[in-house]
Amino acid sequence: MSISQEPLTSTDFERLQEKDQVLLSEKAYRQIKHKIATLALPPSSLINEPELREELGIGRTPIRDALRRLEVENLVTIIPRRGTFVSDLSITNLQALAEIRVELEGLAARLAAGRIDDEQLAHMEALFEGFDEVIVEGGNKALMNCDKQFHYLVYEAADNEFMEDVLDQLYTLSLRLWYLVLDRLDQEVVKEAIGEHLKIIEAFGERDGARAEKEMQRHVVGFQKQMRAEL
Repeated sequence: MSISQEPLTSTDFERLQEKDQVLLSEKAYRQIKHKIATLALPPSSLINEPELREELGIGRTPIRDALRRLEVENLVTIIPRRGTFVSDLSITNLQALAEIRVELEGLAARLAAGRIDDEQLAHMEALFEGFDEVIVEGGNKALMNCDKQFHYLVYEAADNEFMEDVLDQLYTLSLRLWYLVLDRLDQEVVKEAIGEHLKIIEAFGERDGARAEKEMQRHVVGFQKQMRAEL
């Protein structure tokens, strides 16, 4: 016996449209944010909205919604009657970001050590299995992709939504600076960074919050110093 389905009312249809709009705005936000973080959209460049709409296959309103979100996160600057520009970068940004990240990343690691579950820990460990081969194939960009996944797993394990939002924003701002020097980083620096990740994971496995915090802060400070030397 078939079950008849009630026809959609105008209100139902409007709700579906709103849901689709939200999903498209989120998709646009994530894709444009990735382009800015990886310098596919260079610092200070004018964002060509028609080109973005064509490339992403997303309409004008979701693109505009995404750009407004990115403006709040200091990734773009919207100037009335002139357009939307990708925010500039400077060595001053690196220093300011480092001062905040070293404290918050350390706190996130300490919280994560006490709250991480076995599945999250296993996911972290899997990220670095056979990573020597990954580096050979993908170069330093493979490391940055892995580093990003690792840090976001830490934020998730810390289980504090307010901290997660702030760290997400700070990490993306830092990522733009890293991509400026990525091709110049020595392979020994890359290998050292991998070792730092493994020490943090080891601290998580021992549920040692103090050690996790210390190792995370050492990792953040060390990488920032290396970037400062290259910039």
